[in-house]
Order: sequence, then structure tokens, then C-alpha cells
Amino acid sequence: FKDSIEAFLEAATTDDDGSPCADGQGASRACHGAMQSLLLPYQDRGVGWMVRRENAPDHLTLHPAWTQQVSDDGSVWYLHRLSGTVSRSFFPAPVAHTCGGMLCDDVGLGKSIQVLGLILSNPAPEGWA
Repeated sequence: FKDSIEAFLEAATTDDDGSPCADGQGASRACHGAMQSLLLPYQDRGVGWMVRRENAPDHLTLHPAWTQQVSDDGSVWYLHRLSGTVSRSFFPAPVAHTCGGMLCDDVGLGKSIQVLGLILSNPAPEGWA
């Protein structure tokens, strides 16, 4: 049981590409001066994740429910973030412009400020709207 909890916590702190979700993804720096409020570390991570999702290239990527693991001998396997299922098969995310996501934090955790941070740190291209 302890191993599955540790695997879940590790999976929950890795990004779609398997890299660690670190604080300071740049959203706070990009918003500095444009917003009077500073993003908290978890909000900064959330904005960084949303920016990466908006800018995701249209190529084959690992499904967000799975995380890639590499063992000491270099073999690659995949861990399902919720069920703990382990597989050697690659599970691709849907393609064709599915780079969005859902911001589903609990009430009072700052979804509105995260969306403002996203807008300020990743403005629309010229002539977009």
C-alpha cells in the first residue's frame, strides 16, 4: 500500500512529459508588473502547465493519465497515475488540437487569478481575435 501511495504522489508531481513539476515555471515573472497579486507556488505551477498545454505542438505525446518511468537498467515502462497499473505499452494522448485542459481546483484556491496569469503570460498572437 505504501508503495502505491508513493507512486501516486510521484506521478502527481510530474508533468505530462515526465519532468518534475517545479515551482517558478515563469508565469510569475511574466505577469510581474501586470498583476498586483503574486501567484502562489501551486498557482504558478498551474499556470505553467496551462501555458505548456496551450503551446503543445501537434505531435504524439503520452496520455496525461500515464507517466513514463525508466528503471535503473534503462528499460521504459508506464505507470497509470490513478489506478497504479503498470505497462510497457505507450498510451498516446489524442491528437488534432487537444492541447487544452481543465482547471479544477477547489473553491478559493485562485482559479481566477490563474486564468489571469495564463492570459498575461501567454497573450494571443497578433490579429487572433
